[in-house]
Amino acid sequence: MEATKTKRKRNHGFSKSNNATNNNRRRNNGRGGRKKAVSSIDPKMLVKKAVQKEETIYQAPRGYDEMPLSPNLKANLHAKGFKRPTQIQNDTIEHLIAGRDLLGVANTGTGKTGAFLIPIIEQLLNAPKPFQTLVVVPTRELALQVEQEFSALSNRLGLYSSSFIGGTNVNSDLKKLRRKSHLIIGTPGRLMDMVERGALHLKDISTLVLDEFDRMLDMGFVNDIKRMVKAMSNRKQTMLFSATVDKTQKSLINELLNNPVEVKVSTGESTSDQIEQDIIKVPQGADKYNMLLDLISDRDFEKVLIF
Repeated sequence: MEATKTKRKRNHGFSKSNNATNNNRRRNNGRGGRKKAVSSIDPKMLVKKAVQKEETIYQAPRGYDEMPLSPNLKANLHAKGFKRPTQIQNDTIEHLIAGRDLLGVANTGTGKTGAFLIPIIEQLLNAPKPFQTLVVVPTRELALQVEQEFSALSNRLGLYSSSFIGGTNVNSDLKKLRRKSHLIIGTPGRLMDMVERGALHLKDISTLVLDEFDRMLDMGFVNDIKRMVKAMSNRKQTMLFSATVDKTQKSLINELLNNPVEVKVSTGESTSDQIEQDIIKVPQGADKYNMLLDLISDRDFEKVLIF
């Protein structure tokens, strides 16, 4: 294995100056006396110094060709330029193909989507009869990403998927559910809408994937998840992927998973010690967008994620 030193990353929050905030309050108060909501979070809590650590670059001991996968699936992986699995994929694929429940803890960008799609496709190719998988994700963007990845990995394999997300035409979604899909992907709100309309039958779901589980809990989807799980009377396998896991989630995880395999690629802590966080105040009259462009043009910013 080759070890390289991780460069310090910086995470900048932007906040308006006090004068700008006061001006906004005065303007809002002039419109019917409505007060602007002010966060109770102390900005100092968002400031954090990075800790320099040695990072080990993971090199899988085998390629996809050496894994127990069908030749056509391997061909699709190669067509996408994938030669070796990521760590979360390498450590979980055999367990998932065998039908085990799984708790996978790994950060964003570690190949979690492939970690559940590859074994699901392999199972579908070898199953004596077709089955349905439900993938629940917290955001529309992630749902579309999962659908695109499934489409590429299942190319010419006779497998089909459908996604259901907020902001799309409900009638179109109802039509999609009339045709059979091997993989159903969606956000909790739209999925429950389809259930309540009698269009999505959760008793038909054999495999459940909860991706970005911690984010779904943070966004308040816990009750929707519980309702969906309760309705899945024929659920045989559950995969739960999360970047963080804390003690408050343990009882819920135990309800969802049956004798699971646990694979931790990351620590499961809420924030990486290798990310430096600080706040930059935008002066009154300044353009926040131009300030952002100026920051990311700095050569120290090698990888930037903007929410």
